[in-house]
Amino acid sequence: MEDMNALLYVLWVYSLYKITKHNSGVLMGLAMLYPIMDMASAGWIATTLNYFWPLVLGTYSFVAIDKVIAGKHVKFYEIVLSIVAAVIAIDVEQYVVLHIMCLGMIMAYLLMKKDYAKNKFAIVIVHFTIACANFLFIITCPGNEARRLVEMHDHMQDFDKLSLFDKLIYGYNTTISGFLSQMCLLFLVFLFVIFACVVKKAEDGTNRNWIMPISAFPIALAAIVSVGNIFRNGYFTKFSNALSQGEVINSTNWNKPINYIIFSLYAFFTISIVFSIIYIFDDISVGSVHGMLFLCSVLVRMIIGFSPTLYASERRTFCFSYGMVLYLLIVLLKEMRLSFSDYEKKRSGYLLFGISCIFVLEMVTRICGKY
Repeated sequence: MEDMNALLYVLWVYSLYKITKHNSGVLMGLAMLYPIMDMASAGWIATTLNYFWPLVLGTYSFVAIDKVIAGKHVKFYEIVLSIVAAVIAIDVEQYVVLHIMCLGMIMAYLLMKKDYAKNKFAIVIVHFTIACANFLFIITCPGNEARRLVEMHDHMQDFDKLSLFDKLIYGYNTTISGFLSQMCLLFLVFLFVIFACVVKKAEDGTNRNWIMPISAFPIALAAIVSVGNIFRNGYFTKFSNALSQGEVINSTNWNKPINYIIFSLYAFFTISIVFSIIYIFDDISVGSVHGMLFLCSVLVRMIIGFSPTLYASERRTFCFSYGMVLYLLIVLLKEMRLSFSDYEKKRSGYLLFGISCIFVLEMVTRICGKY
């Protein structure tokens, strides 16, 4: 099983390389930032099969799609492998939603560019149709309903009393609080790269006064949570705990202003990242697509709010969100390096290599400690 996971990791890096066309060495280092230890939360075999494998195969399925969209020649076997990989990946509830959203973004981008080439829409529509059919099967399958009843009894007995809005809020709050409280190195690097890209783009002073504070806001929230974990007393720690816990407003706490403040900060955190990503790209349509892809990374975790295992699934349900964050990180670095001098490119490469080495050492330490 370990050998298969290693091969899947290589396939994932290869797929990201083919899609982003980024430096393979830098890309390998960035891929090491992915929190693979999250796959140990429910047993390596079960978790990797249900989360990591669909993420990898789903990413690979977009290699052929990317080539078609770029106007390159795609061999028949590549299309077949793309569809087969997608069929396997979309058997998981979270990933099928992400797959549908990404395909929708591709179609929207083609329409914005007024690119109506039949071959481009054909492969996207084939994938989209298969994914939608599988999604309908998942939500109507009697076995999934039986599993939901068992999980509701074991983990969240008041689940059926929640409204649609309640489930959305539960999903959103636990997603943003998870981003902030898990201290995932990949996500922290993502936030700092966004800020660095904005600083680089705003060097000429254009919109500098408003975009700089917006891009720094997510880092500030993450810093508050981090510092709050160090100091264990006072109002600052209470505020930090509220940020990391993401308590949902209900009939027992509706009169506490802190809960409304926290939700507002979560919303501004999300909006700040989206606006910053859009600002970084010269082409606003490209920036908008990538900004929406970050929203997709939030939404794909939010759907866990529709599962009674919301609080029992732990960090593994962030698998697809972090996969999307890694893709966006690679794209942002590639965009930023276009404006770098040779010296800046070399210095940034050393920095990424150092961060990757630190994470590898930290991961080895955690694995040795666990086993």
